[in-house]
Amino acid sequence: MVHPEEMDRRLKRHYNFWEERYEGEGAYIAISAPDETALAKYAQVKTPETLRERWFNIDYRLKKHNHMMNTTYFAGDAIPTVFVDFGPSVLAAFLGAQYRLDEDTIWFDDNPIINDWSEIPELKINVESEIYKASMDLTRRFCEDAIGRYMVSIIDIGVNLDVLASLRNREKLLRDIIRHPDAVKDMISKIDDCWMKFYNENNRVISEYMPGITSWIPIISKKRWYPLMSEFSTMISPKLFEKIALPALQREADFLDQSLFNLDGEDQIKHLPKVLEIKGLHSIQWDPVPKFILPLNGVFKDFASETSIKVYREIQAAGKKLVIKGIRPEQVETIFDNISPDGVFMFVNCDSRKAADEFLSYSKKWML
Repeated sequence: MVHPEEMDRRLKRHYNFWEERYEGEGAYIAISAPDETALAKYAQVKTPETLRERWFNIDYRLKKHNHMMNTTYFAGDAIPTVFVDFGPSVLAAFLGAQYRLDEDTIWFDDNPIINDWSEIPELKINVESEIYKASMDLTRRFCEDAIGRYMVSIIDIGVNLDVLASLRNREKLLRDIIRHPDAVKDMISKIDDCWMKFYNENNRVISEYMPGITSWIPIISKKRWYPLMSEFSTMISPKLFEKIALPALQREADFLDQSLFNLDGEDQIKHLPKVLEIKGLHSIQWDPVPKFILPLNGVFKDFASETSIKVYREIQAAGKKLVIKGIRPEQVETIFDNISPDGVFMFVNCDSRKAADEFLSYSKKWML
């Protein structure tokens, strides 16, 4: 874990990231690694036999997370956080979508509830549903456990168009955008109303305990923020993105105090110019598709590729800050040889505590 005084210092660094980008600001570098000595000290948590227990047994999830916290070394600007995970875009389940449990995720699009635009079901968050209760109970239990030790995230609610894709079916929604654009826009607006309502409720619980807000991207802010995204938009043209997705993203950005956009893979780069036009957008997280990288002899996200560097330059040219999550230390030098470190928040994964300390010492040349 992190000493309280050091935690306060790192929190101030996170809060500073959310200010405007300026020359000489330097980079923010959060480093994590397995803690070998702690791994020998703390016994592994027994995994339940069923998927249901792994997702819905709150005591197990608390123990599992605490084991991870106790056996991870956090250095630089890294703050221990827990991602309250009930699958991506869980709002779909709160609105009535059936869900299917998997090893590492939960799926919500097996049985769409919107089958005919002439018979649209009422969209209302079912606070009595099992998954809603479990999500909120887990959030509160984590908050009670976390005080002074780690931060607790907003749940991965998703965003409007991705939630609608689960409620309707992706292939059908692609056709609907052409054939029934007004119906799609109207439904997205209704989803937004539910999205904002749940965000406020989830944030209300977290704010009782936490000194800031975080998400599955573990940056902390005193203000309301959330990572906007639009995975569905990889399948549509820039013209349709501007017509359908962009107004919806702007509506969510207007609701928040601060926003960050998750640019998810090479197929979404075509939308970057329009994303950069979102009013109130603070920063962009670039998330390339994993591939085999020969120098690293494994499958990794290539954050140092020519494509990635081009994305970074476009983001910085627009005056926005940049977030890179899950990078290997071997890739960092190439990135900062090609772009400014100012306003870049980087999450670096190292293989050992020793490697983390060595990289931290080396990386201080890019930090303020």
